[in-house]
Amino acid sequence: MKKNILIVEDEKGLTELYKRLFKEYNLTIFNNLQDTLDFVNSSSFDKINLAIIDVNLGDGLEISGFHIVYHIQKIKPYLPIIICTAYEDDFLVKSYAQGLDLQIIRKPFSPNIKELISEKINRKHRIPVDEIEQLTRVFMSSALYLKFVLQMNFEVSEEINAKINVLEKVEVRINKAFNEITSKLSENPKEYINVLQSTNTGYKFYKSFKQDLEFYITNMLRISQKIILSQINASEDEIELVEELDSIGEKLLKELKD
Repeated sequence: MKKNILIVEDEKGLTELYKRLFKEYNLTIFNNLQDTLDFVNSSSFDKINLAIIDVNLGDGLEISGFHIVYHIQKIKPYLPIIICTAYEDDFLVKSYAQGLDLQIIRKPFSPNIKELISEKINRKHRIPVDEIEQLTRVFMSSALYLKFVLQMNFEVSEEINAKINVLEKVEVRINKAFNEITSKLSENPKEYINVLQSTNTGYKFYKSFKQDLEFYITNMLRISQKIILSQINASEDEIELVEELDSIGEKLLKELKD
């Protein structure tokens, strides 16, 4: 049975190239943000096995490909995603992709793209096993994307920039720990918390991870609300993103305390 790939690309020449390269797959192709989001939020999206997303679609939010990634990760957090970009060396693009463990490929395509797609789409992916794990993945996805949007779209004070720099250091620790935890769960799928609390070392590791996560959530919510609410030109998308982040963050904080 053919696997299904979602492709989001607004360059017609590249979409034709995808069709020639990936004849062994069923391709669903969109060239704009809104049509893609409508599809991602439909039942038809359930069949998708992998997504290839162009970073800059030239509409909507500044780097609208990441807006699509954010929505995908809310719905299917373990769907393999490949970011296609001409800006592979851009610091913000790299940091966002690394934070979410996304693969980046540069335009024009490398010769091994078919092998890369085959490896990603055929790898066995573990589904979330715990609500804290699921919420953590969704929150970090939304927080990283929101931080990306804030840095792209708004002028912020030196004080806020200093706080963001602190958060970025905590963010690195969270992502490293989270990837280590999920990797262990892939090898031995137990309940999320039980894995962390199974040994004294595991408990200390979990305690440090929990403290970092609580600090990051609380301060990311404060910063994002302060920036967006102070902007008279904030878009509806940006306000909605902050509201969603607040809702997810509060729920995750409650789960961590329980």
